[in-house]
Amino acid sequence: MTSPRFSANKHAALYDFKRSFVRLIPPCVISFLLAIFYFVLLPASTFLSIGNSKRGDLDVEQIRKELACVLFGNQALNPAIIGVLTLIVGVLFAFWAFLPIMRKSSVNFFFSTSVDRKTYFKNRTLASIILMALSTLIPIIIDIVTNISILGHADYMLYQGSLLFLEHFTYMFVGFSLMSISMMLCYTVSESLFFGAGIIWAPSVYFLSVSCIAQRFLRGYAETAYSLSVGYDSLEGNANLLSKLSLFNPLIFGKALGNSGIRQNMYSACLRTLGSRSGIDTEFSAYYGNVGYEKAGSEYILPIIVWLIFSALFVFVAKKLLDNRKLENTAIHSSSKFATVFVALEVSVFAATFLTGVLVDFDVVLSKLPNILVSLILGVLVYLIFLSISRRKIKHSFGQILPCIVSSFVIIVACVICINGGFGYSTYSPDYKKVDYVTITAPYLDASGVMSNDKFELGFFGADGKVNLEYRDETISLGKFNTKESIEKIAKIQKYSYENELNNNDNSTFYVTVTYHLKNNKTVIRNYDNTNSNVMLQILDLTDSKEYKDELEFLMSSKRANETSSGNYTEKGAYNEYYFSNFSSEENAKATLTNGEAYIVANDAFTKTQIENTPELRDAILRDIEEIGYKKLLTSSKPPLGAINFKYDANVSGYDSDTLATDASYYIWDNMVNTINYIKSINKMSAFSDTSQTGEISYATVTPIKNKIYADSSFSALSFYKSDITNAKFYYDYFGTELNEKNVLNTYSGKKITDKSKISKLFNTSSIYSKCDENDYLVLFKFKNGIYLTKCMSENDAKQFVK
Repeated sequence: MTSPRFSANKHAALYDFKRSFVRLIPPCVISFLLAIFYFVLLPASTFLSIGNSKRGDLDVEQIRKELACVLFGNQALNPAIIGVLTLIVGVLFAFWAFLPIMRKSSVNFFFSTSVDRKTYFKNRTLASIILMALSTLIPIIIDIVTNISILGHADYMLYQGSLLFLEHFTYMFVGFSLMSISMMLCYTVSESLFFGAGIIWAPSVYFLSVSCIAQRFLRGYAETAYSLSVGYDSLEGNANLLSKLSLFNPLIFGKALGNSGIRQNMYSACLRTLGSRSGIDTEFSAYYGNVGYEKAGSEYILPIIVWLIFSALFVFVAKKLLDNRKLENTAIHSSSKFATVFVALEVSVFAATFLTGVLVDFDVVLSKLPNILVSLILGVLVYLIFLSISRRKIKHSFGQILPCIVSSFVIIVACVICINGGFGYSTYSPDYKKVDYVTITAPYLDASGVMSNDKFELGFFGADGKVNLEYRDETISLGKFNTKESIEKIAKIQKYSYENELNNNDNSTFYVTVTYHLKNNKTVIRNYDNTNSNVMLQILDLTDSKEYKDELEFLMSSKRANETSSGNYTEKGAYNEYYFSNFSSEENAKATLTNGEAYIVANDAFTKTQIENTPELRDAILRDIEEIGYKKLLTSSKPPLGAINFKYDANVSGYDSDTLATDASYYIWDNMVNTINYIKSINKMSAFSDTSQTGEISYATVTPIKNKIYADSSFSALSFYKSDITNAKFYYDYFGTELNEKNVLNTYSGKKITDKSKISKLFNTSSIYSKCDENDYLVLFKFKNGIYLTKCMSENDAKQFVK
């Protein structure tokens, strides 16, 4: 069916133009009400929440102390979601405008009149643009005037308000243009809605599909599953693929290409506080991070310009589709094969890539290649089912199946590339000349057994059937490393992590995250999950680095006693960047080491003998650590003699925060000759064997550690056991229940020993702090004064006691 190429009657064209406005009243009302809610009610509620005085009027003075701009309010949804909802309003305009051509009864009438297709399309498009603009402009004018009258800064409010209007309008125009394409290409209402949703969501779907493949098969990929949600970024601080490519996504184009904040569009940019100037950090600045009168720059303007151009092009495409539209196919199902295949392919690709992760997470398919093949087969089935339902046919031509075959091949190639390191992505390490510093994050970082925050007092006790290993899942990063030697070591750690991946169900897996902070203020992040825990032995090699030793010397050396900062941290208490994860800041660690009280802790992990805290003592410990090395000390098969505890003193100044200060302790081995010689020089070596505060032992039990650890613990290359010690009074005061000896012996249920000579040998052979594995043993000592103590013993040493 054809229609006139040119309108013979200009009056008919004008009448049709006027009727277009009438037809668009419903979406116009929806648009206007939403704009009133966004730009009038929400800002008003924000003003009232800050400036609602006891007198019942608006406290303008208080508002001006806290707020800079409230062109958008704080009670709305995520700003990224606001953009999506606004785009849907544009979709409604297109749907209402072109709905008649989807109906057989009305299409014959419309195109049998003197109004040609060009005029028909132009009238409805122009009417929609005018009404979308007006329904937004009026509420924003009210918003701007209100902000100027309360907060002033008219030029700033006009600038921000203008960009806010343009972005809001652009979202609607994008929705209108894309839905117009769908309405012109499809011939039924249901198909147009499905295809419209398909082309709008296509960028997000395909970006997420790429993320699923990279997350599952590309070692080192820094994006995690929870960072894929719209509006949220990775908790490692790395921008996800959605935000990096937001400029090409009609749903979240709010900021320019490569920006990590997809929620930071003009909506959030128009809610600003004076937190940094007035000293008031409000909930708004904490959530949005927008402070002061900074005008929105090019990173906000570029996406608006790009999508206005895209939308104009989409409108032109829709016009061409209408020119070639076969009106006789109206209301006939599956008349647009392209639309059907497009949506089916989109659904199947996402299903296949999403299933690659699901099959592994639920332990259905663990091997990578079978996982890929099973996921692709399921994706093809989804494609065929969707295609059959849409076309109402089971048989399909080769041309209709070909896109699915091509997409499956592309997915296989992409997965293979990722599995093989993504062309060097997995092991990439920037040139050290471009690196400012590097940090590395893993569950067990610093030599916690050598420098710990242990206080050696009555504490926790595993008497509930299970005992726990020393296992720290810290979010603190070991760093900062900036020498060539350290960066080369970290590159080797990356390579090892890439080459030594374990399955999800392997209990000996660790995650390792390496973050390169470059001199151009950019970051390069590589995240390796399911890595063999032996990587921790390589991470310990970093404790021999110049940077690590420099920090240790700052904390302990008498030559640097008067220094207040090592210079490693540009910000006080810099989050996520420490050398010693057990301490909140270097200030606290140094204050405790330098000014705290010093004690020798015996090998019962409880009896303490006070000694003078001298520079010579700290220098001796420092020399031993530097000469022997953390790694050798930690992996020693011998038990430590005891420990030296530097006790936090609340009366000493110099702590960053008393609430975050703690003890600093060092375990002492017999090969730490400088420390041993110093202790001998003050005649205190006997303090390591002094058990006067625990007394005589009643009995001991030797129990295999296997099957006695908490379910969420696992043996790894650096699994350690620290002594637990308690008595009935402390246990009751802490837990509120009695310490039942029967329950204790149910947990530590191994061979019971009462012979004094065997007990003495057992006590001296076992360790208060020890690297262990699943074949080692736990030793329980019950003292006559009611104290319980646990220690660890290697399998080889325990053999003589369990025969």
